[in-house]
Amino acid sequence: LQSAVGSPFPLCFSRELLPPLSFTGGGEIMAPFITSVTGKLLMGLFLGIIFGFAIHKSRMTRYETIVGLLRLKDFTMLKVMLSAIVVGMVGIYFFKDIGILKLSPKSADLAANIIGGLIFGVGFALAGYCPTTGIGAIAEGRYDALLGAIPGMLVGAAIYAEAYSFLKGNLLKWGSFGKITIPDVLGWGYPYHWILIF
Repeated sequence: LQSAVGSPFPLCFSRELLPPLSFTGGGEIMAPFITSVTGKLLMGLFLGIIFGFAIHKSRMTRYETIVGLLRLKDFTMLKVMLSAIVVGMVGIYFFKDIGILKLSPKSADLAANIIGGLIFGVGFALAGYCPTTGIGAIAEGRYDALLGAIPGMLVGAAIYAEAYSFLKGNLLKWGSFGKITIPDVLGWGYPYHWILIF
């Protein structure tokens, strides 16, 4: 089987026997709408409303929920985030396989991700909000987010913008692996990436 298929997986997973999925009706109708400027704006508005409602109902816009996770006392935020990752992963690869979207991952730069993650984590712990939950908290009328989280985000963004010309040729390139995904590293194309997902 390995010599016939080119992998140790059963013959039923052969690319020749399982060609990429096609969605001729909806794909041809939806793809132009999604890629147009108006379509992107409307899709962003629609998904933003859903996302805002979801983080409000899950209490992720509350300071005590976020700090509760950092103190390992309230795992609501962790459950919501893990659920969102799974749903997003399945949705992205499903729409990729039926041809509605093209996967375009960001470059895997270890130094940038590690240092940026540490800075983000410190700000997250001190303010009790991340950018998304901070804006959601403001929409709920929480003034601590308006006075604490948002100014911190703006100052941090301004400092990064000023330092970007220096960082892009130095720190941001350390440990750069390019635009890769786990299926790419393992050499698992369609349909093998579904094994990783499930």
